[in-house]
Amino acid sequence: MNIYLMIKNTFRNKRFIFFTILTPVFWYIALVMMSKTSGFYKTKYAYIWFTVSCLIGIAGNSLVLFAKSINSMKNFYELQITSKYTILKWLYDEIIVQLVLNTIICLVILIVTFLIGHVEFSLKFVLLIIILNILSCYLSLFGFTLGQFLMQGPLMNLVF
Repeated sequence: MNIYLMIKNTFRNKRFIFFTILTPVFWYIALVMMSKTSGFYKTKYAYIWFTVSCLIGIAGNSLVLFAKSINSMKNFYELQITSKYTILKWLYDEIIVQLVLNTIICLVILIVTFLIGHVEFSLKFVLLIIILNILSCYLSLFGFTLGQFLMQGPLMNLVF
């Protein structure tokens, strides 16, 4: 499937927008506001809150991939019969899509971080986004593998 179409379909999903983009942003804003009202706000904590907020979005996105791999396996096998689209190609496309989506999640939270203030751009944020994307690949592969395992096990009869 075309990677652009996969990303476009993902952004049409309201649950994706709410749970993987807006919820981490609201989480970050809540952490910053609580720390400012409590009087212990420091810039070094902003990096921790940024990382935690990104992890919330990335974990949510990986769970979406897990659910998607379970729900679309039947369609994938039908597609595989009629074309040369292999499961490795499908997994490659999914990983690319996940990297793009997780980078967007991190960049939205980063923009909110800069809009709230008291944090300046540094290479730490770039390094954090790279590390978080590496973690997102792992979580996506884990979600995909778990989805495959459940599809071929006894739960397959319950799903279909």
